[in-house]
Amino acid sequence: MNNQKSAITEPFKHVYDFITQTKHLCYDLLHSLTTLLKDEYILLYERIPKELLNLIFSFFT
Repeated sequence: MNNQKSAITEPFKHVYDFITQTKHLCYDLLHSLTTLLKDEYILLYERIPKELLNLIFSFFT
């Protein structure tokens, strides 16, 4: 009976492992993208006049 159980659950284990690896890959990619965007935003923020930034942010508040 135990062999039958493992034969049935084995394909699902591969699917679960694939989903888990994909999830971790997506988290890593999101983290890298967020870090990159944050760094770019800081560089951009330093180059844009503060009055213009205040005007842009006023549309969202």
